[in-house]
Amino acid sequence: MFEYRKGLPDRPERIARLPVDERGYPIPFFVAYVDGAPDFRIVDHPKVVDAALKQKCFICGDKLGQHFFFAMGPRSAILRKTNHGPAHKECIEYSLSACPFILYPNVQRRRAALPDIPLSFDQSMQPARPPIYAVAHVFKHAQINHSPESLVCAWETIDYRFWRDDRWITPAEAESYIAEESERYQADLLKTAKPGDWSQARMDKWLQDSQAEATQKTAQLLAWIAEQKKNH
Repeated sequence: MFEYRKGLPDRPERIARLPVDERGYPIPFFVAYVDGAPDFRIVDHPKVVDAALKQKCFICGDKLGQHFFFAMGPRSAILRKTNHGPAHKECIEYSLSACPFILYPNVQRRRAALPDIPLSFDQSMQPARPPIYAVAHVFKHAQINHSPESLVCAWETIDYRFWRDDRWITPAEAESYIAEESERYQADLLKTAKPGDWSQARMDKWLQDSQAEATQKTAQLLAWIAEQKKNH
């Protein structure tokens, strides 16, 4: 039994029930174990999918109510979908204030010595962390889609709070990050390789639809931010 690390924020009750690793960090529910030890870089995909389908928090593992919360970078905020599971509000807020990957701007995820476990590494976890995080509040209606390779949670409503480094920021402060990420995403779409079994016509249709969706959803999010700016 290891002790909770000094200097970390006070734990909500659900987080306090999680085991602690040798460094003193709580071990989230989603973390996979390799040779009996937790590896924070590796997501236990079957466990997380099962939790999402049973409406359990992917951070603490406890049952969710009618309110789901998702933390994500600007791109997922624009598209309103993520491959992380839903969580409790207090679990998300604790993670934002305690996770080293989120807290420190220059931190990178270590890829060295990753074990050879199929589907174990969450490909949405890029080596460089996003510049801001959005926390989506979804009431009741989150769409859970899954396969052996992926989990996608999606929603229609726009209800966000934004976090940067170690504090909440206003929607106005987040606006430029959203606009910049939208431009990057559009550029990335143009670089997407055509799957070998797709015709060029199918690829062109996919690209057109993806660009239109991104443009529409960016405009909707920026309009929501503009409305928040009026109200504050």
